[in-house]
Amino acid sequence: MYFSVADTGPFHKARLKHLSSRLKSAINDYDNIMKNTNLVKDSEILLIDYKDLSNEIIRSEMMFFKGQALWDMKDFNKCIEVFKELLKTYPNTRWLGLVYFYLGNCYENLLEIDKAKDIYSKITTDITSNFTDKKVLKYLNSHIESTPAAIHLMHLLKHDSVDKQVYRN
Repeated sequence: MYFSVADTGPFHKARLKHLSSRLKSAINDYDNIMKNTNLVKDSEILLIDYKDLSNEIIRSEMMFFKGQALWDMKDFNKCIEVFKELLKTYPNTRWLGLVYFYLGNCYENLLEIDKAKDIYSKITTDITSNFTDKKVLKYLNSHIESTPAAIHLMHLLKHDSVDKQVYRN
């Protein structure tokens, strides 16, 4: 009812659906926006983050949120597909760290532990090189061990070493 009363833009509508767990509908909206980027050109919510909305920015944002919705649905295989495509097409996405985290988590949930460890390792080592702001980089370098990715990686490494000890005995 809210959508029919208020003049809600397509991106805002998709995000509200996503946040209220209407995930399949949100994914359809994200796909429609990616196919027709003019749907979102006037969306005030995206203009908050970007002064200039290019088709690449719109597509990158929609791909990220679609992948996130698939993760919310626990459709880890499709989520991996979307995020791999996002990284291939838009390697400098502003969501880079989160994309890697979701990918690692997908692999972890699919019990592909070596792939999960590899992805989590990329977050704790590679991602920091993308930050040019010296204050942000200094913070990350001193707090990287407390990030969710580092915690997951340490958990997996700990379990891996315990598993190896069990198999040896």
